[in-house]
Amino acid sequence: MRNKLVKLLGSIIFFLNTTNAIADVAALDACLKQGYANLPDRRSIVAAAIDMNQAAVSTFGQAKRDQIFEIGSVTKTFTANLLAQSIIGGKINLDDPIPAAWQKPGSIITYQHLTTHMSGIVEGMFPGQTITNELFPFEGLTIPVFKDLYFKTPLKTVPGATYKYSNMGETLLGLILAELSGQSYDQAVQEKILNTLGMTDSYFELPAAAVQRFPKGIMVDRTATGTGEPQDMPHWDLYKTAANPAGGLRSTIDDMIRYTRANIDPDSTSLAPAIKLSQAPLTFVPDHNVWMAMNWIVEPQKSLIWHNGQTYGFNSIVAINSSTHEAVVALTDTTVLTPSGFDTGILNVAFSCLR
Repeated sequence: MRNKLVKLLGSIIFFLNTTNAIADVAALDACLKQGYANLPDRRSIVAAAIDMNQAAVSTFGQAKRDQIFEIGSVTKTFTANLLAQSIIGGKINLDDPIPAAWQKPGSIITYQHLTTHMSGIVEGMFPGQTITNELFPFEGLTIPVFKDLYFKTPLKTVPGATYKYSNMGETLLGLILAELSGQSYDQAVQEKILNTLGMTDSYFELPAAAVQRFPKGIMVDRTATGTGEPQDMPHWDLYKTAANPAGGLRSTIDDMIRYTRANIDPDSTSLAPAIKLSQAPLTFVPDHNVWMAMNWIVEPQKSLIWHNGQTYGFNSIVAINSSTHEAVVALTDTTVLTPSGFDTGILNVAFSCLR
């Protein structure tokens, strides 16, 4: 299983056949209920249809409303907000080179390169990393190990030349932002975003009282060599690694409603300047016909702003229609591996309903 899983780490899904959204939370909720109720193999799904004033939440399978999920790469949008706050606060400019201590000889990497995946940094894991746990490949990637591998690994392309989705580039961005703030990454997110938005049930490291609401995720392997039976996946404790900024946050549907509503209606929160800046399109990606903002994926022709998340046991999507000010959040504790990669049913339903 190791090879077929690890090679998926550097990818994000750009398959989406999305159309313009409808301005009706009740209809959106009904569509989500029909779609997610019919998704096979999932143990638990919780989903929300959201607008600026209300949210309709539905649970499926064994899901409970207060269940905690790994949100995976949706964490990158929190990293984007930290970047935007640093720019608004006058600490850096988006097109500034990153600190000299992190530059590669002969190249100049900027903050914009990192947040739009144009840095040239390797897509998946560093090739020299020793993977000791194939079900949690980031295990052991401490900050000192990351630094060592980062400087040993040549860039794949010239910064600014080519889009390549990079967890390691996002890790670097988070580490630099933490250095700028004088805090750890998780402390910066807690103070500057979670506390501000009242997200009291979101964590990197869970407190003991919350552990019982955080079951392990499962994977169902539907490839030719898979059994098709659910397999427990270890939690990805990314807070113990350098890769926390790339995917380490855990949250509930109610907290993700708070976060998503702030991104639908930025003026409702003191984070408005950072949210608006983080959502602004920066770099066009012609191969996928999308724009990269600060980690957010933007499709202006469809009024869409979105990001998905994937660990080996959890899958998530936050998708916003900027015209109707509606959104979908869906969280599941199940991933399904198919011959073509991870099944995209969670995303398919969200985008087919948000039309």
